[in-house]
Amino acid sequence: MIESLYLKVYVGIVVSHNKSDVIIEMVKGSQSVKNSSKSFLTTEVNDEMLEYINLAISESPFFYIALLNSSKHQGAIPTCSTKKADAYTDISTSKTLCYKKRWMLYASKPDLDSYQKRYKSFGLDFIFSPYILLDRFFTDKIDGAMALYVLVQEDLLSLAIFQNNELLFASHFDVEESVEEALISEDEKETISLDFNIEGEGIDEGIHLDDIDAIDELDDLDSLDNFDDIEDLDSIDDIEEFAEVEEVAKPTEANLDELESEETEVSMLESFNEDYQRFTLIQRSLQQFYADTTIDNAFIEHVYIADAIGVSEDLKRYLEEELFLSVVIREMNRSKELLELAKEEAHYAS
Repeated sequence: MIESLYLKVYVGIVVSHNKSDVIIEMVKGSQSVKNSSKSFLTTEVNDEMLEYINLAISESPFFYIALLNSSKHQGAIPTCSTKKADAYTDISTSKTLCYKKRWMLYASKPDLDSYQKRYKSFGLDFIFSPYILLDRFFTDKIDGAMALYVLVQEDLLSLAIFQNNELLFASHFDVEESVEEALISEDEKETISLDFNIEGEGIDEGIHLDDIDAIDELDDLDSLDNFDDIEDLDSIDDIEEFAEVEEVAKPTEANLDELESEETEVSMLESFNEDYQRFTLIQRSLQQFYADTTIDNAFIEHVYIADAIGVSEDLKRYLEEELFLSVVIREMNRSKELLELAKEEAHYAS
């Protein structure tokens, strides 16, 4: 084919929080001839990103651009039947894909349309689900015994339970939003409990005459002069002097070290909180899985984590000590995995 004589350009885009990571690989035949990557502090397409991508794809008429779906409105269900899908979730506003003729991927139509509009300046060839990344990343494991697989991203958590290459269960979370919903739910429970207790206390709605006498005593105060402590106040000039703002001292080297130490502690605390939030969502998903009577849900013993952000050891410890799971963590470079998927899809399409 004439196409094999040309350079091929593959572009991968991963969006998270307030940045976009773009990776580019140029391939001639079966050889990679050039690689580059760059991060942009935007979730949209700015001029700098557009120039970076356009410069790369101008090298060849054969280029492929892939995006990792970072929407919270997506997931996977263990059936390819649209009739049976309703038993798992509402897919009426989603686009679906039967993956491997075994299970279904779904994603919000409005979100997918929004992606196409956002990247219309150069166009998107592929939008990949995080579950495809997870499936490919642990391809050596999912055809074995039942286990839990988790893709950890900055603000997203994608979980799937596989057994003998069959999807049994999946859940997908926006971590911050899911935790907030859980907290609101707990607050509502506490409010209901508090209302019940208040109603049961037998509140005396009457007004005591002693309380009225106390109010009258307050009304008898003619002025602030009745308070002896007022006489001890300094003059107005002294008050103004006290209110003056002192000049801020310049930080010394010791102070800078102390500030850096405090920032490190804050960073560690944030990591601790985030990993605990992820742990609670994993725990909640397992409880949901075990509660499903339609699944022959044997006890999960192993969890495999695709770590795309660098989680702390706390997450592993929580899962091992609280849920008695055997935990394996593999570091994942999402951008590289995305490019490999794009190459595979482009090969099948050609």
